[in-house]
Amino acid sequence: LKELRLKLACNNPTTFIVKFRTIACAALSEALLIKEICAPDLKIIVLRALTDFEIKIAIQNNFQITKNSIRTLKTADKIAETENKEIRVHLKVDTGLGRLGFLPEEISGALNEITRSKNIELKSVFSHLAVSYQKHEFSDRQLNIFNEICGIVRKKFPEIICHIAATAGIISLPE
Repeated sequence: LKELRLKLACNNPTTFIVKFRTIACAALSEALLIKEICAPDLKIIVLRALTDFEIKIAIQNNFQITKNSIRTLKTADKIAETENKEIRVHLKVDTGLGRLGFLPEEISGALNEITRSKNIELKSVFSHLAVSYQKHEFSDRQLNIFNEICGIVRKKFPEIICHIAATAGIISLPE
């Protein structure tokens, strides 16, 4: 059913997917399906953490991936080197939610690893708001931490894209 819906969406020129050059999806399986059915040239970002085997598949398919630790960043770098390919990476930062992501004190190490690598291109830095559907003190703290991290990243990568808000966050925290 998911595949049928995707085929219908991709074959309808008025659908959103045709209007974008980059799309993000949660899982590698979704990325492979989108590439196969919709648009082989579409830039696809896989948001979930990937196993080493999945990283290799993502690199082979020119997908952009999320990295959330030094270990996974180094693993992606080694696999990209073995595959003789460049990997485009989005750094996930933990601004207080406590799930996945680089802690603020780990950002400098991640940036050093990226700068050292010949295989990694940093595309963006992002985080996830714990409470995005309303104005909340915790979200304000997360936003302050995120802005500090973005300031550090922009010293090495001035043009980097920093993004934190999902749809609800754009409305409740327009800053």
